[in-house]
Amino acid sequence: MPISKASSNAVAPAAKGDLVVGNATNDSGILAVGSANQVLTVDSSTATGLKWATPASGSSFSGCSLYGTDPGNFEISAGASTLITWNQELFDVGDYHSTSSNTDRITIPSGKAGYYLINAAIQWDDDNAVATCGIRVYLNGTEIARRYFLRSDNGGRTASDVQVTRNLAVNDYLQVYAYTETAQGAYHYSPDARFEVIFLGSA
Repeated sequence: MPISKASSNAVAPAAKGDLVVGNATNDSGILAVGSANQVLTVDSSTATGLKWATPASGSSFSGCSLYGTDPGNFEISAGASTLITWNQELFDVGDYHSTSSNTDRITIPSGKAGYYLINAAIQWDDDNAVATCGIRVYLNGTEIARRYFLRSDNGGRTASDVQVTRNLAVNDYLQVYAYTETAQGAYHYSPDARFEVIFLGSA
């Protein structure tokens, strides 16, 4: 229904940015201006079918990258998996990790359920042992990825890493374990070793 002069005066905008809009009764009304950086959004639950809203932040970067204090070396027990702790953060955008409690974990925070790229790497020391070494990633206490390699006897430090993508829920937690057939030292200081997740987006 066209807005008449009388009705347009009745709904004249009262503030800068106010909009004249139609409503569910085919009448006109005022949609008050929103806040800075809000956008006009369709919403069928409102009287006008419109509202001002803050844009979703799903496209913003979220994730963390962890490492251990140099020289963050630790001993791996022969024939067993050893849980690795991470006391330093290269970055933590979204509160995925704590350096004071449960330092072995990356935990998915509220509002960030979705697909993640998970990457973990450690570096083995430079002794001359020949052994099968590897790295394992666990989700909520269950292994989801592993990578093993046979360490040669030519000395020098060697690295092992694993990468996997998973759909994760809020409060899911990830851990990294190191494995070797023989007792051997390993290192987890940046940039040679790391544990990180990058949020790719919601399902």
